[in-house]
Amino acid sequence: MKRFTFMIIAFFCLYSMGFAQIKVGTNFSILTNLPIDTRMTAADTITRNAISPMYRYEGMCVYVTNTATNYQLTGGITNYHWKPMLTGAKPKNADTSDIVYMYNKSGITIPRYMVVMVDPNNDNSIAIAPANCELPIGITCEDIPNNSWGYIVVGGIATVNINRNVTRSWYAYVSSRVDGKAVASNNVSSSYHYREIGHFLESRTKAQGRARVMVHFN
Repeated sequence: MKRFTFMIIAFFCLYSMGFAQIKVGTNFSILTNLPIDTRMTAADTITRNAISPMYRYEGMCVYVTNTATNYQLTGGITNYHWKPMLTGAKPKNADTSDIVYMYNKSGITIPRYMVVMVDPNNDNSIAIAPANCELPIGITCEDIPNNSWGYIVVGGIATVNINRNVTRSWYAYVSSRVDGKAVASNNVSSSYHYREIGHFLESRTKAQGRARVMVHFN
């Protein structure tokens, strides 16, 4: 009899764990500065995308620290369905800028501050602009993992990776040697025209790694 009773209790415990909701007739007093649910925040989009599909649901929200942006699963639960919940603020690297939300299907993560082009192999997608690219369209605001959405600056002010010293007020161009990076020149030669991404707003050294530009594309 005791064995039978134990089996009944065990069955109902397992059933409640798998199917029942926890019902609470009061509120909680939270005594921590940590999120109640560890899924509520992620350091970056790579960490957000690593959340197991078993623990996702449509409407789920995650705050990503390095982009200072809330994302919500909208219309599904795959990484394709993470959409930003903008409330007037813009992501980092996009102050006073025109930004668009684009998808990366290039097969690799596209790092922040990289010059990008339309992906020649996939519709409605972006890829890192190769050296000497004459088809640049934007500069990334954040790391964009493969098969994920992310912001790019298409006009205004942005920060871009550089691979040599740059001078304020000079033209900013796609590098002739390094994919996704920019260089400076005061040459107005037509050979540079379609590689142009704007004008540098500050002088920086190669060692500093990046510089701000006023963005425009030809």
